[in-house]
Amino acid sequence: MADVSPSRLAPHEAERSMMTIREAAAVLNVHLSTLRRWDKSGFLTSTRIGSRGHRRYSRERIFHLVNLGSAPDRVIDSGA
Repeated sequence: MADVSPSRLAPHEAERSMMTIREAAAVLNVHLSTLRRWDKSGFLTSTRIGSRGHRRYSRERIFHLVNLGSAPDRVIDSGA
């Protein structure tokens, strides 16, 4: 499969391949803090953009999680 990482795409294509934290949270039906926790744990990493380090998530990865049909936060937090 071809490398389609945001760094290899034209700016407008990279923008379409990425989601904001709010968009990703809405699609996954989780809280923003859940996405931040997943990012910190390495479960769902983000790309940081801009001087403020705003998170962007791979649209492909987000929809992969949706298609799994599981609740990743329960998997990660099952021991808590």
